[in-house]
Amino acid sequence: MKKTYIFLTIIFCFILFAGFNILTAATSPKSQKAVSDGLQRVIMAIETRGNTLGNVTFKIANAGNNAGDGQGARTHGGCIWPVNSGRAYIYGQGLGFAAKKRVGDKVNKLTTLSYNPNNGYSNHVPGRIEEGDSYSWDPVLREKYQVYISTEFDKTTGQSKDTTVTVQKWPIWKVADGQTDKFGVYNLITEERDLANYPKGPAMVADEQLHTVFKDTEIAKYLGDRDEMKRLGYPMRLQYEESVFYWNTEQYKDIVIIYYKVINMSTDTLNDCYLAPLSDNDIIDSVATDTAQVSNDIAKYYSTDTTLNLGYTWTNTDKGEAGKHFGYVGISLLMTPAVKQDGFLRSDKNIYQPDEQLGLKTFELFPIESDTIVLGDLYGYITSGKKAASILPSDIRLLYSTGPFNMLPGDTAKLFVMLNFATPSKGGEADGTDEDVVGLVNQVKLGRSFFYDEILTKIVEQETINKGNFSINSVYPNPAVSNVNIDFNKLISGYTNVEIINLMGQKIFSGNYYISDNGTNSLTLNIETIAQGAYVLKITNKGQISTKMFSILR
Repeated sequence: MKKTYIFLTIIFCFILFAGFNILTAATSPKSQKAVSDGLQRVIMAIETRGNTLGNVTFKIANAGNNAGDGQGARTHGGCIWPVNSGRAYIYGQGLGFAAKKRVGDKVNKLTTLSYNPNNGYSNHVPGRIEEGDSYSWDPVLREKYQVYISTEFDKTTGQSKDTTVTVQKWPIWKVADGQTDKFGVYNLITEERDLANYPKGPAMVADEQLHTVFKDTEIAKYLGDRDEMKRLGYPMRLQYEESVFYWNTEQYKDIVIIYYKVINMSTDTLNDCYLAPLSDNDIIDSVATDTAQVSNDIAKYYSTDTTLNLGYTWTNTDKGEAGKHFGYVGISLLMTPAVKQDGFLRSDKNIYQPDEQLGLKTFELFPIESDTIVLGDLYGYITSGKKAASILPSDIRLLYSTGPFNMLPGDTAKLFVMLNFATPSKGGEADGTDEDVVGLVNQVKLGRSFFYDEILTKIVEQETINKGNFSINSVYPNPAVSNVNIDFNKLISGYTNVEIINLMGQKIFSGNYYISDNGTNSLTLNIETIAQGAYVLKITNKGQISTKMFSILR
């Protein structure tokens, strides 16, 4: 059946991008973005981009329908493990949202999907609701709502490393001390994405981070009569922000973490809400022409330890998979919302421990043949509270949910989903037994420990910009006139790089200085040739970075 979907998707994409080409032919060339290798990347209306670091290729789209390969036909090339192995694990992935909304004298059950497993489409479009309900074809907005990749931007200034791009900067920035979202805040206004407005710098959590935003307000993206959809209460006016984190270290390279923020931008209170990740896991050769390999996958809920919120998938070997070293893909809810006694979302803390969270409510497994049944009662399936033990070999979907919670206008619901990949612990072909998933389970536990003990308590805190014990103690005089003195401590002997960067992200000065001891150290820089203004002082010592703002006044 997926062959039919692929054919229909090709036709759809041909029509879409034919229209796209007509529209862009008459618009600004800013729809094209130069990249570091000198090639031109056209920023598509709906674009898919992938990571460059880590051992898992997991691509995301700026409409929320992830794991596709971005080639229109949606072959099995969007989630590969290990990288370049040709072994694909996920055909499509996205987020569902369910809520009750009062419309007149009725309370309607509403749902949206950023990935519909039956056709691969999303109910969402790129962009922010503040700039309109519909998707804009404007080339500047198309560039603004691209899929951002953190390694294309300077980690200190947020400026694009590509000097030919002057419009867009990294969109997420560190917040002031005491605020509760230490993963950073998104700024809609491009001109404000700088150190003058966010002196703590851009927020980049992992070795590499992909980020995009999308919204549910384009009524044309819903199946069914548009007037009827509006009568039922669509759209809910939900704004989505999605970040995906990757690591390049040996310990964490097989882990991917997806972070969703869902913001109620309406004037309505939404009740009995659920966040519901949905994944179509297909374990298959990424270039296989025989798609029969999608029909013999097996999934299971890990009931041995329910605190892990874990389900996993493996494949049978009767469709040509034998001897090709397929392993397991595990998907778990890493951090779910916390609520007050009245059921409304809490927002009083940066970190909610697992026993404060709503946790996993529902774990549904269903085959492709049941798509229309499940999608026909999606609210019912999301909220069922059922935790399916396993499913027989088939072309399967995994539906998770957490809830219920209530959302006031302006409330934000946050969800972290973790993907883990591991080989069979017993060797040979995967069989799904507890003994064979020991490696996967251990990696899930490692990922949870990393998240709660490292990311939440260290990486996202501002103090981590001063990695280790190295820090700039003081910069004086401030403002400076002709010379500036810098006191810093805990350096490692060797060459230390000192940079002065303006608020546009341009490097004004760079010099290397040899440091011979680990005590308190001082440097004096002559700044007579540097124009007056505000600057960032950045010192790099053996991979450790510290920054401080200062100004020059004459």
